[in-house]
Amino acid sequence: MLRPYSPAAMDAASTHHMRGITLVELLTVVSILGILLAIAMPNMSIWMANQRVRTEAQTLLAGLQLARSEAILNNTRVLFRLEGTAGGWLVRRATTGCNFDPPDPDDRLVQRHVPSGASSALTISPFSDAGAQTAAAGATDFVFGPGGMQACVGTLGLTPFRALGVAATGATDLRRIVTSSAGRALLCDPDVRLSSTDPRRCP
Repeated sequence: MLRPYSPAAMDAASTHHMRGITLVELLTVVSILGILLAIAMPNMSIWMANQRVRTEAQTLLAGLQLARSEAILNNTRVLFRLEGTAGGWLVRRATTGCNFDPPDPDDRLVQRHVPSGASSALTISPFSDAGAQTAAAGATDFVFGPGGMQACVGTLGLTPFRALGVAATGATDLRRIVTSSAGRALLCDPDVRLSSTDPRRCP
């Protein structure tokens, strides 16, 4: 025999099986989330700093490649110049010979990269030899000749610089950009713990 439907009985049964979250349970969940967040935050900060290094290194590499392409395509000398240590740079064609300082500052300017506020923690080292053992003070210029090779070394009073270094506050990763004798730029990892056969390791 079927029992008659009773809304009151149904409500009573539902209420019997339902229960709310207690304050103790809520505090426990919040505490666990706080602990997990405290563990994850340092790792997240390191990851973000490492990502900043990789991104800026790629931007510098693109700037050098642009300068070399401009030199080859226009059959002229082209300057890649670091502006500050936070990742700024410019690419400019020569007015005559190795003269890169025309009366109008924007004359012959190909491209200028202005770093964002997030780049304030970055440190771009000046050009050095390929092993980054000898860096010259104020070595901010790399000049490509019409064939894409380094040029104007003697005119600018520089020795042949071959590498740039990229680091950031809090980062565990470093990056280096090394140029070959033909002017081609290579992005690599200077970590000596990498195997000598690892393609990421700097030559």
